[in-house]
Amino acid sequence: MNKITIIGVGKVGSALAIELSAAGFNICSLVDRNISRLKRIKQKSGCNVISAVLSEAIIDGTDIFIFCLKDDDIKKYIRVISKFSFKKKIFLHTSGLLTSDVFKPLRASVYDIGSFHPAQTFSKLSFTDNKLLKGIYFGAEGGKNALTFVKKAAGKLKSKYVIIPKNKKALYHLSCVVSSNFLIANFYLLKLFSKQLNLSENRFLKILEPLFYSTAKNIHLTGVTNALTGPVSRGDTSTINSHLDLLHGKFPKYVQYYKATSKLLAEVAGIKNKGINLKKISEILKNE
Repeated sequence: MNKITIIGVGKVGSALAIELSAAGFNICSLVDRNISRLKRIKQKSGCNVISAVLSEAIIDGTDIFIFCLKDDDIKKYIRVISKFSFKKKIFLHTSGLLTSDVFKPLRASVYDIGSFHPAQTFSKLSFTDNKLLKGIYFGAEGGKNALTFVKKAAGKLKSKYVIIPKNKKALYHLSCVVSSNFLIANFYLLKLFSKQLNLSENRFLKILEPLFYSTAKNIHLTGVTNALTGPVSRGDTSTINSHLDLLHGKFPKYVQYYKATSKLLAEVAGIKNKGINLKKISEILKNE
């Protein structure tokens, strides 16, 4: 069985260590500067060695290296360890943006390098099997040997994978950011609105919960265009003006956010409803 070393045991690395181990993989070593964290995760990952640095002994005892570091840190770390000799080793990282080319300084075979980014959010460290890697997709690219491991890992984790062309990796990552992080922007606005309504954040989100879920369901059932409802979809300019007046008075910082978003929705509305008066909406949404 291949012996795996995980370098960087943060939110993603800790989940991988514990969940890959639970799926039957041999996590032989964990490398991270935070030794106290490593000690806690070691107990759940079944690994034998924890270390603050990568050593020749760890390299000799490893078949597959998985880098779970920030993008800039991956590049820096690879430069530091390029002094070592890595023969017949497989290298993978979990960055959504970087490609397998980042491993070139290690002089590894193109067949042995790759990346597999979990399309999932990791909000905290894992000290138990939270099954964050179950039922998700991994965006993968790289050489034959690296992808063989990715496919096996995805299967054992009861997940799936999608091969992303190397030159499309940035677009893939942008898609992940829009689907997750941009969503938080909307919820942050709702948090601000809840205060004005004298409702707790949790209470307000609970009230709106059916709207969230029905919108997501409609997108999956009918597609993005057909799922659009609301004032922009109807060409209801009086309501849009009322929203803008309210934002100017209570939340002036977010007027442009509302306008930019509504412009995008107007584009969708124009596809859905050819008879809508987009010119009138466009005049209202002009930048000031």
